[in-house]
Amino acid sequence: MTSVDLDSFRARGYVIVRGVFSKEEVQQLRERVGLLRTRELADGRNILREPEHPGVLNILGDLLGKEEFREFDYLTLHPRIVAVAQQLLGGDLVYSGDSAVQIGQGGRGFHKDNVTKYDPAGADWNGDYPLLRIGIYLQDHEKHSGGLKVRVGSHLLASHRSGSATNIPSAAGDVVAWNLRITHSANAVRMKGFPDLCLHPRIERILPSWLCVPEERERMVFFCTYGLAGDHLRRFMEDQARRDDCREFFKRSCVNGDLLALARRRGIQFRSPIPDYGSLHPGHDRTVSSGGR
Repeated sequence: MTSVDLDSFRARGYVIVRGVFSKEEVQQLRERVGLLRTRELADGRNILREPEHPGVLNILGDLLGKEEFREFDYLTLHPRIVAVAQQLLGGDLVYSGDSAVQIGQGGRGFHKDNVTKYDPAGADWNGDYPLLRIGIYLQDHEKHSGGLKVRVGSHLLASHRSGSATNIPSAAGDVVAWNLRITHSANAVRMKGFPDLCLHPRIERILPSWLCVPEERERMVFFCTYGLAGDHLRRFMEDQARRDDCREFFKRSCVNGDLLALARRRGIQFRSPIPDYGSLHPGHDRTVSSGGR
């Protein structure tokens, strides 16, 4: 079983787990992402474009609804990924439909993903926060741009300005896990001549391309979110259920008897965040998801 540095995760708010997937597996996953893109572009109904970021492709619907990743247990239920999340959270995992694949380069900007982000009196800052996101990167970010940037230790602070910033040096096949309260930014830029210099996202957005180390290859990354049952998870799910973008995403997600059985074998409980979860996915079983909460 893949082991993780739990003490570092608790103190720093993130951890890199090296070599979770082999070079061969990374290449297979990249090929499957390409197949998914071709299929979804031809269909057109599950594509979300960002006009301000034309280089990124977001595909609506969670990973459990993407048959291209069946051989990898849809990533979300892959035993190596689950082992990482179980060790970090230390309890029975709950999955509530928050997983995705992203292709290409999107926006940048420091932010947090929890609900009461910058309010120190907010409920999210009461005790431990057992929700984390896992990123599976299919290209190098040790020497190249496009990886994750975080403020170290900022999962303990209700501020997006606190904590020293660092670019996460993940390699293809590594897994990066971070607490949802941590301040972070996507698509980090490495600067030519100063590849270890960590720039603020505001500077990255205006840096001329000739000063930037290019991405090794087209950016492809999977995201999976897990939590432990309790008030923090309930509040997170309720917040997502109020958001129009999340509701449209969840309508195109999927769960059925086979997926629930696989989840149980992996020690994961499924909870539906909205009543019409999966209503726009052809492989979804409504009777299953309605009883998942």
